[in-house]
Amino acid sequence: MIATHNIKVNGRWYRAGEEIPEKEETPKKTEKPAEVPEVPAMEEPAKEEPKAETKARASSGTRRKKISE
Repeated sequence: MIATHNIKVNGRWYRAGEEIPEKEETPKKTEKPAEVPEVPAMEEPAKEEPKAETKARASSGTRRKKISE
């Protein structure tokens, strides 16, 4: 195929008028993924005590600069 404008195909730039090679067919891998060995179960970590509650903020709005007269 001939490019009608500058184009990037498969990480390579082709200028207008250059020949773009046809899509190469690559053999698909049909291998099974390697089996993962079983990992022994770990003990559950000790539960932490809940943290003390924090005081609620007096104002959750934005601070505005006061305009002096």
